Amino acid sequence: MKANRIFQITSLLMLAGALNIQAQPVVRADAAGPLNLTTAWTNGVVPGSGNIAQWDSSVATAANCTAALGQDMSWQGINIYNPVAAVVFSLGNTLTLGSSGVNMSAASQNLTLGCPLILGNPQTWTVASGRTLTITNVVSAGANLLTIGGAGATTVSGPAAITSTGGITKTGAGTLTINGANPSVQGISTLTIKGGLINVSSGGAANSLNSSANIVLGGG
Repeated sequence: MKANRIFQITSLLMLAGALNIQAQPVVRADAAGPLNLTTAWTNGVVPGSGNIAQWDSSVATAANCTAALGQDMSWQGINIYNPVAAVVFSLGNTLTLGSSGVNMSAASQNLTLGCPLILGNPQTWTVASGRTLTITNVVSAGANLLTIGGAGATTVSGPAAITSTGGITKTGAGTLTINGANPSVQGISTLTIKGGLINVSSGGAANSLNSSANIVLGGG
């Protein structure tokens, strides 16, 4: 009996630990001001590296869909659902994104990230059909694999576009456009195209990819 009780307690503790590991969404409030303020979020808590920052119908004022970070921030990921207008992050501080990446699979609005991005983990950006994810600053992926999926459009047009040694994989029916300095993608090990279209340019410069990059078509 005692052993069974210990087993039950242990199982409950393991379940609680598993639940705590899951990233918790923090919902954007319908409020003006930068995103590092507690008033910018419905529960009064600024999201951190263990949270997904979420935009949904809580944001009912179009002007409040545009905001600056206010300071360098680290989030598990971003969810875009149905705010009243397109979501825009203003130019300024740096945002580090974790393994949840960018989820626009059910988005009714577009997303523009004007801040520099650091990928802290391998991740996926998923964009729904008819929607656009636009990055207008540098994306520093490091050794992390970036997978871009969905039927929507993703455009990266920062000064150096993407710096990556971890590779980029394109899935889904959407289009990925990379347009930056020469080369648009720096240090990339492998560009794998499993679906959709990829347009890579560098403002007319001769080389848009590093010459050492491997391009895999329909790779497993």
